[in-house]
Amino acid sequence: MFYTNLIVQDILNKQVYKITMKKEKKYTKGFTLVELMIAITIATVIISIALPAFRSLIQNNRAATQANEIRTALSMARSEAIKRAANVSVCSNSGTTSWQSGWFVQTDANSNCSIDASDGDELLRNQNGLSGGVTLTGTQASIAFFPEGRANSALTLTLVSPDCTGDQNRVISVSITGHVSVQKSACP
Repeated sequence: MFYTNLIVQDILNKQVYKITMKKEKKYTKGFTLVELMIAITIATVIISIALPAFRSLIQNNRAATQANEIRTALSMARSEAIKRAANVSVCSNSGTTSWQSGWFVQTDANSNCSIDASDGDELLRNQNGLSGGVTLTGTQASIAFFPEGRANSALTLTLVSPDCTGDQNRVISVSITGHVSVQKSACP
């Protein structure tokens, strides 16, 4: 009798255990609709706060990249002038002080920004216009570097980003000694 009571009690315990396990499993699957709506609301608020800061970051990186492109061309021209022991010019594609349509680097015996085969001029690099609606204006349409590395004159190029905030503009300067520098500039 005692043994049968234990068996019956054991069977009952197993059935109670199975019933409680089934109930627990029932409540552990997925999210409720309310939980899902709260999560979506929180995500929307976080994204709406972060998006303007992310846009500003993209604009700042674009301005830095484009300023570095022109800096690279100017540094390359100076380096090539020293290496080749010849005049090398950087000229705007438009032939004016507006540089956003691009620029080119060439050996230029007479520093006139035209490739004269009779003078042995050679195109070294051609850069297409800048993207993103930026403007790039300079104090002159070209600059020439002499074989000793100095420039024929100082040049200042101003890169202005659209919808600029803070100090996202860049000023690219070439000194008469040929040193090229890029600095941040306040937006207008």
